[in-house]
Amino acid sequence: MSEAINPNGSQRGIAGITDSTGRIVGLMPHPERLFEKPLGGTDGRRVFESALVAAMDAAA
Repeated sequence: MSEAINPNGSQRGIAGITDSTGRIVGLMPHPERLFEKPLGGTDGRRVFESALVAAMDAAA
């Protein structure tokens, strides 16, 4: 895999992984870097908002 299509350098181009329950998540490319406009954008905010909604639904 070339650097052009795998800029984060992860093995086998993996950007995210979860355990079998879906409760433990590892994620690249760091959505927290795109949380506010001064940081470069707001696309990453949706990741955290959807996680919050899922947690609230699970607690209900």
